[in-house]
Amino acid sequence: MAKVLNLNLWKFVPQFETISDGASKENNLDKRLNTMVEEWKDLNFTILDYKDSGTYILSGIDDVQLLLDDHILKTATMKSSPYVKPFENKCLMQWIR
Repeated sequence: MAKVLNLNLWKFVPQFETISDGASKENNLDKRLNTMVEEWKDLNFTILDYKDSGTYILSGIDDVQLLLDDHILKTATMKSSPYVKPFENKCLMQWIR
């Protein structure tokens, strides 16, 4: 504590608080993005034969559609955050894969 006082770092407390606040918000965005990615990893699609035509259709996609709608909304919210800059490419790359 003596070093902090001797260096007069107390003068910079407002700047430290701003940096800390920004870092915390960036960390929260990163955690939310990672959670969304994890939710897609174990998702399985059911494919059914359509009337013996050799064509297949997806079945039971209600849960997939709900998850997709939820993540689109979350991503749009993240995109509007001023703290998303470090993760913009990560967000884009996760949806392209």
